[in-house]
Formats: sequence, structure tokens, C-alpha cells
Amino acid sequence: MNTGEFRERVVLQSRVETTDSQGGVSQATTTVATVWAKVTLGSAGSEAMAAGQVQDNSKYLVEIRNSATAATVTTKHQVSWRSKVLNIASVVFSARRDTIELTCAEVG
Repeated sequence: MNTGEFRERVVLQSRVETTDSQGGVSQATTTVATVWAKVTLGSAGSEAMAAGQVQDNSKYLVEIRNSATAATVTTKHQVSWRSKVLNIASVVFSARRDTIELTCAEVG
């Protein structure tokens, strides 16, 4: 692991459903941790039409250092990076278990 490659600041977030007084459900996010990461474009992605709008399907690889907090991240979490929100598709620990690679897709 080359620590100099971890130059991007990312926020690991969990999604929480909340119920209002009317019984409606909304989703909110809470910050799990803010960590240094190496972010690379995994695949060029593609554009698709959904509900009459063009959507970007870019994939990202987000590599973070392993820690007690980072080790709890699952596919139910998301990553906030720059102005992008990335859903986590997979979580893979390195062979030495010193880093964690998150395969992510950009949200709409």
C-alpha cells in the first residue's frame, strides 16, 4: 500500500429510513466516517435513458485503509465523493487486510 495514493477525501455514509408523524417514510444519511481514499474510474460506464432522462452508469473503485470503522462498511452504505453519491456494489478486503476496495456506481 502506497499511502501517497490516498489523496481523496470521501465520506462513508449509512442510509436510514425515518417515519414522519403522517406515516410517510423518507431516507436520510448519517456519516459513518470521513477517510482518505484512492478513487479511480473503474469502467467508462454508459449512458441510459430512464424516465426520459439520460443517466450516467459510471463505475468507480474506491480504495480505503482498513480500520475498525471501515471494516463495518457493507453494500448497504454509500460513498460521498466530491459532488457525487456512489452506491457500494461490493466490498473486498485485500489479501493482507490492510485496505478495502469498494466497487461503486454513481447514483442517478
